[in-house]
Amino acid sequence: MTKLLLERLHWRDVKDDVKKVNPELFETIEHINPPDDCYLYKTSYQYGDYFCRKGVFQIPTANGLKVFSKVASKELLDELNYNYPTHPAGLTFNKCIDCFAELDDRVIPLFLFQPGEIFGIGIMLVNYKETIHTGSSVWDMTTGCRSVFMLPKISQAHKYKNLRRLTGHEIETPKTMLEHFGVFKELATAMESNWRSDVLFFGHKWFERMHKEQWKELELVFYKTLHERLKFWANIFPWDLSFSQALAKRNIKHVGSIANYVKQIFAVSTGQILAHQPSTNDDKLPLQSLQEIFVEKYRLKEYNPIIFEGDTYKNKPIYLSPQFPTIDNTPNMDKLPSTVTYLDDIAYHFNRTMSTFKTGRLDFQWTPVVDLMENIEVNFYHPFNQDHKNIYTIEQLLQTDSRLTLSNFPSNNKFPDNARFMNGCIQLRPKTSAQMKKPVTL
Repeated sequence: MTKLLLERLHWRDVKDDVKKVNPELFETIEHINPPDDCYLYKTSYQYGDYFCRKGVFQIPTANGLKVFSKVASKELLDELNYNYPTHPAGLTFNKCIDCFAELDDRVIPLFLFQPGEIFGIGIMLVNYKETIHTGSSVWDMTTGCRSVFMLPKISQAHKYKNLRRLTGHEIETPKTMLEHFGVFKELATAMESNWRSDVLFFGHKWFERMHKEQWKELELVFYKTLHERLKFWANIFPWDLSFSQALAKRNIKHVGSIANYVKQIFAVSTGQILAHQPSTNDDKLPLQSLQEIFVEKYRLKEYNPIIFEGDTYKNKPIYLSPQFPTIDNTPNMDKLPSTVTYLDDIAYHFNRTMSTFKTGRLDFQWTPVVDLMENIEVNFYHPFNQDHKNIYTIEQLLQTDSRLTLSNFPSNNKFPDNARFMNGCIQLRPKTSAQMKKPVTL
């Protein structure tokens, strides 16, 4: 029988660890004092492990990742298969877990679970068949961030021959930025990275007791968590309707894909939808180790080994680019006659839409749109702006975000201004303190 790397625990065994990452959950569970048969299960994933593959739950074993339902004992199936075929409810301790839809030419981020966040509770709290209108096979989950890429180009085939020789692993030369994740994952395995994502799962008896009065406080914490996670998506219909009204007021006719990018900018500003930022720690990937490999083994010359990662807007600059699409129904940029013209069209229609919201003729004073208008600045960048007044240069961009110029490698401190992601880049950042007003929340 395959040995599962899974530890069965009681609340008293893990409560101190939970307190560090989620004090509210700790206080709530301490108050209800769960009995010993409310088991918790702890395991540890490596970087880039597919926690769920096409919605199917996978578990670490002595022989690598395996489909849980195929290797678990009947006792474990009874305990943890309550969300079959997908994963049980749980808590991530120390790293991020990424949930996304993976298409042929892009990854569409759905949710990013930060350390201390609860996941997988929706199916147990609501009627699954009445509220979920898609199969679980449309999405995947990885430990660590899936939407990651090296900003400078790393596609020289002869350098991967050297990496294969040094590591003994079949590391394929990436053809697109989308394939950087696979390279990072293979390198982390080859260098025996100690990056681990510790995850805690709730046994099914935690949910069997939710109907009891003593447990209502925990149920409320779970519902609050679910609401926070889904509040943008719960408003997606009025969100789309609001944009239709705004466009009709000013007789604005967007080209389809440009309209999608305009709406995405507004969506990212809410702090609910993922974009990208420079990575500065190991929460989402083994950052420092990967950077060292590309400088010392791959021999990346001159350029700062900046890695971008998915995240939500948190009052720091964050980025979008049509070159790395994270929404559906947008064009292949290689087939457009001019990237800078396409970016200029996005800027023009965004500014017109923003102007419509600012007129006050639509009732948006209690929505996140006001936050974007009052507290967030949106700018557009291209290395060759060719006198487009709505677009700034990369040199101007570097003055706005110190993370783009910091380097731990003295010989690799040049910014890769020829990077594909920068060939049409949209930045959201806080306005200066003098311009800032109190944020509006949902």
